[in-house]
Amino acid sequence: MLAEAPDGETVIVAEIERRRVGEIRSSLPVLAQRRPDVYRRFEPA
Repeated sequence: MLAEAPDGETVIVAEIERRRVGEIRSSLPVLAQRRPDVYRRFEPA
């Protein structure tokens, strides 16, 4: 978690490390199970 907001309307600003984002994304199992071969059928002709 980068930041926590109180109840109600608010704005949060946080700095993120691109390297760390890449590490997290590569560890998500849902991304390893993607099926791009299936998605191609839905692309416009």
